[in-house]
Amino acid sequence: MIAQVIFDWARQTPDRPALFHNDWVWSYRSFAQAIAAARGYFARRGYVGPGYAVLAVRNLMRFWILSLALRSLGLTTVVVRSAAEVGKLGLPNVRCVITGPDEIFAGLDGLCTELGLPLLSVSLAGESAPALEAFETPHPGEVISC
Repeated sequence: MIAQVIFDWARQTPDRPALFHNDWVWSYRSFAQAIAAARGYFARRGYVGPGYAVLAVRNLMRFWILSLALRSLGLTTVVVRSAAEVGKLGLPNVRCVITGPDEIFAGLDGLCTELGLPLLSVSLAGESAPALEAFETPHPGEVISC
């Protein structure tokens, strides 16, 4: 599992650069902390596998963190580029649709309501060294920092 490899590297070389994104340098420690925070958030709310999580995310850093966290919980992640693609997936056991606050796709909220899928809008705190924070129970469309 890729997330476990990142956690191992974070223990061995915590300050070594893991990723470069939008002029930010993410150390293995920061990357692992962000994955762990997102994983904890999703696990506490019951978003665990088997099943699918649909990511309506364009920000690559957000995609990697959320995808690795969800996959480490046994969910398969699927990326879509528009709200229409969500309706066309036809996948069984879709647990949720996730987007970023700055990435709301036109019609996604209404489509998720129509399909009976929770829509989570997830924000990464700081986008450089995410803090591990306590979370409140989300409501569809609420911004969660992880």
